[in-house]
Amino acid sequence: NEAIYTFNLALKNLKTYDLSEKSNHYIRITNNLSECFQNKNDLKNAAKFNDKALSIIENGGLKTNLYPQEYFIALVQKGELFAQNQIETNIKAIIFANELRQTFDLPESKLFYSEKVSPIYTKTIGLILE
Repeated sequence: NEAIYTFNLALKNLKTYDLSEKSNHYIRITNNLSECFQNKNDLKNAAKFNDKALSIIENGGLKTNLYPQEYFIALVQKGELFAQNQIETNIKAIIFANELRQTFDLPESKLFYSEKVSPIYTKTIGLILE
């Protein structure tokens, strides 16, 4: 509950300082709220924030240049929230991660790939084999 309160307060502060919903901070907070609600098993609110993040990124054409890691995280969350589409969504995330990997030049990017992307490969292969 504290995390949800804090993230909602952060969203309110972003609006107070007139930062666009298309800012990296807004999208990251929205992804975090989705994860918090998912952890509380409040799938309705988790889906609402996940849809918001994906909508901002996809409709703004931002996924390929400004917010690639947030887009990947939102895709993975979508797969977890909507199990019937999990394989399809994970494959979409993997394809995007492969495109993204070509631009990795910082150690942090490689860490992101090993921590966030590699487990999705394993999970998706397991789902396909089931």
